[in-house]
Amino acid sequence: MSSKLSSIAFTVAVAFSRPKGDYEKALGSIEAKAIVMPAEKDLYFPPEDEEYVVKHMPSAELRVIPSVRGHFAGGGINPDDTKFIDDALKELLTS
Repeated sequence: MSSKLSSIAFTVAVAFSRPKGDYEKALGSIEAKAIVMPAEKDLYFPPEDEEYVVKHMPSAELRVIPSVRGHFAGGGINPDDTKFIDDALKELLTS
C-alpha cells in the first residue's frame, strides 16, 4: 500500500516538473488514478477549485466530503469524515 502512495506522489511531482508554466497541461499529464476530496466547507481547497483541477486530470474524480468542519475534515476528528476518506482511499488503492 505504501509503495502505491509513493508512486502516486512521484507521478504528481514528475507531472508538475514537465510542462513548465502550463497548469492545465501539467494536470492533464497525470496518469495516476486519483480521488480528489475537498470538504464541503473547505476554504483552503474549495470544492469549486478542485472541480476545475479534476476536469483537467484524465483519471481523477471529485468526491466532496460532506462535512461542516472545513479543512479539518481530513484531520481524523470526526468518525464520519474519516470513514468517508478511508472508504475512498481503500477503493482507490484496490483499483
